[in-house]
Amino acid sequence: MTRIFSGLSLALLLCIGLAACGESEVERQKRVIAQKEASIDSLSTEVGSAQAELVTLKTQLDSLTKFEMLLQEKNQQLQKEVKKYRAIAAQRKRKNEELQQAIAQLEEEKKADTAKIDRLLNESDSLSAALRVQRDVTMKLTQDLDAANKDIEETQEKLDQAKNAVRVVVGTEDRLKADGFLETGRRFFRKGYKLVQKPGHDNLKVTLFSIGGGPTLDRGQKLKELIGRSGKLKKDKDYTVRLSADGTHITLVNELLKGEAVLVVIE
Repeated sequence: MTRIFSGLSLALLLCIGLAACGESEVERQKRVIAQKEASIDSLSTEVGSAQAELVTLKTQLDSLTKFEMLLQEKNQQLQKEVKKYRAIAAQRKRKNEELQQAIAQLEEEKKADTAKIDRLLNESDSLSAALRVQRDVTMKLTQDLDAANKDIEETQEKLDQAKNAVRVVVGTEDRLKADGFLETGRRFFRKGYKLVQKPGHDNLKVTLFSIGGGPTLDRGQKLKELIGRSGKLKKDKDYTVRLSADGTHITLVNELLKGEAVLVVIE
């Protein structure tokens, strides 16, 4: 547009100049026409240039429009990718939080497991100590049981021996009376003897003898009688007597005397 106005100004100036020089009307008109044609040509050229520029601008505008559309498309894609990124970032954040929670939980569980392990170790130590104590107690009880069994066996042996043995107490008549084993009396001028208390097998004054054995009296001791549950025992039937340099040997021979008590009365 600026170029168009410049061409018109130039034509007006030429017309004024020619009029001043005194040209003829025809010449003036021809010159004016020529100037106008020149102006038209100039204007056509300028219009063509303007149209070219318009085409160029339109092309550039189309390019800009396409570029803007492409830019919008890329921007939309970018927004989608940003949304995806934000979603992934949010998911990653959640996963990280879950991971941290899991790690914290594992640490708590580890602490709990460590405490549990320590408690179990302490309980194991306590049980081991208790087991050792119980083992000692068991060993002691085993030893006591063995000793008790041995005592039972010995006691049973003594009981069996006492059951089949003859319980013999040797003493003077007065001593046996004083101990409560013997009573005496007279019946028709005969002196009688009676065993009133059977001495127990654990009495310190009792000596056990099996049938075929018997006590031996010292040389200073003289045999008077042997007293049993039924009174006086009979010589050679219930017992026998043998004298030697060591003293008087009494042998019990009657099987019925097993488990009975016999008082040996000496002077």
